[in-house]
Amino acid sequence: MKTHGDRILGFLCAPIVTVLLAGCPAGDAAGGKAASPLPAQAASSPPPASAAPSTPAGGYRVVEVAKGAILRGAVRYAGTPPPRPPLAVDHDRETCAGHDLLSEELIVSPDGKVRNAVVWLEGVREGKAWPEGESLLDQEGCVYRPHVTAVGAGRPVKFVNSDPVIHNVNTFPRENPPLNVSLLAKGMGRPVTRTLKLPDEVKVTCDAHKWMSAWIIVRDSPYFAVTGDDGSYALEQVPPGRYTLVAWHEALGRVERSVEVGAGATRTEDFDLKPR
Repeated sequence: MKTHGDRILGFLCAPIVTVLLAGCPAGDAAGGKAASPLPAQAASSPPPASAAPSTPAGGYRVVEVAKGAILRGAVRYAGTPPPRPPLAVDHDRETCAGHDLLSEELIVSPDGKVRNAVVWLEGVREGKAWPEGESLLDQEGCVYRPHVTAVGAGRPVKFVNSDPVIHNVNTFPRENPPLNVSLLAKGMGRPVTRTLKLPDEVKVTCDAHKWMSAWIIVRDSPYFAVTGDDGSYALEQVPPGRYTLVAWHEALGRVERSVEVGAGATRTEDFDLKPR
């Protein structure tokens, strides 16, 4: 039987226990910090249906493209192109001067087609999948190969040294953090992989060999192409719509125009670039 003193003790302790329990979050019981409680609706609601497509950095969504269009054409040089000047190889000649090194800043075919121009679409918010794998920028024969590469924002770029001498990768971006790292001679070090998260035009040099240079063009959708020896490009699986079509070249600048493509259509857009 409870005594009068027991009743008084129980009356006094009950509020204290209640306060202590209310003041101890569930996380503290396990020795950790408590997380802010989630609203019941946020904790139980399923994700919206629109979250199904893949959405990389930048907001581009990968979706199935029905009746995609094709944009194709060529980049041409307006006028008579200058000859390619030789590069001044002033050291590591055993490795770097075993072949004639000519500037790759402007390469034009005999029929006037421009190599290493980049053509891309702006304003594409959703469409085809990104290219698989990583892009490779190699230092071979004391030049960068390829001289111009285009990559998607947030996609990996691997820097490799295939020469028996030490090289360096020094980047000059406008929008992304810079990279300045040494690459040991082939067989002595590891490649370096980085991602460039924002659309950009990034010049790449080598501090050890001043004549070496390259460009990395970063875009926010996979609708881009680098022209080859014939100056041609092709952008496939383009969703119907109106976009800005851009042609860029390190020595000839940037030209853009508005284009509209219909479902399943093929459209040709050529560019004539002049020296800046």
